[in-house]
Amino acid sequence: MKNSYTIGGLAHICVYTNDMEQSLAFYTGVLRFTIDYRTVLGGDVPTDGFWPLKYALVRQGSCVVELLEPADPSRVAIGVKGSVEHFGLLVDNLEAAVDDLRARGIVFDGQIGSVPGLLDGFKSIFLKGSSGESIELCEISGQGGAP
Repeated sequence: MKNSYTIGGLAHICVYTNDMEQSLAFYTGVLRFTIDYRTVLGGDVPTDGFWPLKYALVRQGSCVVELLEPADPSRVAIGVKGSVEHFGLLVDNLEAAVDDLRARGIVFDGQIGSVPGLLDGFKSIFLKGSSGESIELCEISGQGGAP
């Protein structure tokens, strides 16, 4: 059925870092994660302190951590308990999920989008939870794992 969807669990947790190399060394060396993907996004965008953005996905089993380092690392606000930027939930039919949630009064931050070249068949949209937490709904077609 086109309008049904399932939330399949946690897709990833996104963490801001002010030092990508140090974060990668920690996740790979200490926690034994592997680097699934690494790039710089927005290299063609004029720098505004956020762009270009160093980007990496590290994985340990089904646990995926998305690491982001803005062009100006001083923009990273690391609080008492760290710097979690958002968490992503995996859905199997993003358009159906968005339609259903909009019908139930959820307002989204922007439209469904993707980052060209990030992951084939990846698309997502953001919403706010009841306490203001940032939640990304993600759909990945043709892949078995979470971003």
